[in-house]
Order: sequence, then C-alpha cells, then structure tokens
Amino acid sequence: LGDQNGEENRQRVLRDAAEVGCRRVFSPILKHGSSVVCVTPDLLDRKTIVADGAVTDLDYACLTVTGADCSPLFAYDPKRRVFGVAHSGWKSTEGYIASNLISAFCKYGSRPRDIRVAIGPGICGKCYEVGEEAAEFFREDSLLRRYVLLHLVSGKTTHWFLDLPRMIRAQLEEDSV
Repeated sequence: LGDQNGEENRQRVLRDAAEVGCRRVFSPILKHGSSVVCVTPDLLDRKTIVADGAVTDLDYACLTVTGADCSPLFAYDPKRRVFGVAHSGWKSTEGYIASNLISAFCKYGSRPRDIRVAIGPGICGKCYEVGEEAAEFFREDSLLRRYVLLHLVSGKTTHWFLDLPRMIRAQLEEDSV
C-alpha cells in the first residue's frame, strides 16, 4: 500500500476489500514523535500531515497508522463518538504520545474515563533490547522506570530491555485518574 498510489490504494482496500464504511482515509506521515492532530474536514484535504497520532469525530473518515515493532493505539469514546489512532515506538512513548492522544480527545469534550483504548502488538520486554541512550530516559522517568528491564549476561555485560506496551498502559492509567 506504500507505493506512489498509496492513498488511493488504502482507500480502495478499506472501502472495497475490507468493506469499511469510510469516504476519506487519513494517514499521517510518521516521524516517531509525540504529536497528535485533530482531523477536521479541511485537514483531510491536505496531502501531507506529519504526526504520530490523529483524533476525529468525522464519521466518514478512516484514520490509519502503520507499525512494525511499534505499538499502534486504537481509541474510541462511545459517548462522544470520537475515535483516534497513534503510533508508539520508544521515542513516541518517551514523548508520552498516549497522554497526548487522550488530551486530543478532551478537545472534543471526551472525559478520559470514557475513552476505550486498545494497544496493538508491539515489541516488549522479552525481546526489545536497547542501548544506554534509549534506556537512560526511561530509567529516570518516575512512572516508566519499572518497565526498563535489566538483564546481566556473563556477570558484567548489561543489557537493557523496554516493555513498551506496559509503558503505554501505565501512561493511559495515569491519565484516567
């Protein structure tokens, strides 16, 4: 779907093959940051929007994000009929994109306790080894430091692992308080 006709292909697949009832597809260009945009009709007409998350109440729009090892977030407020998506890799998680997603919902009048969020598959503490640079921020963050896992190999070698889904969940739980 990522070729030169990417947007057209995404719309065709979502509309025809998957039978998703949307007239417009919104796919931001991901930068591994923590920005979340509120999608309005005029924003749908723009070809390139750089963001790692999107929220809207437009019932004819379909919001998409891509991911490989980064966790996608899918959110919905059934009371306000607002929905959103986000892409959360380690840099986005470091930037608290999950919290930014909830904040964007609040711009539509949503209350955090009404928002339902699904965390899609992504890398976890069993397999996501990172270097000292990535581990450093999380080790200093009072909320997230318990999800930086230290493994000692051969007595002296330090290996750091991040559990992104648990970090994302911790951020969401903090926002719902």
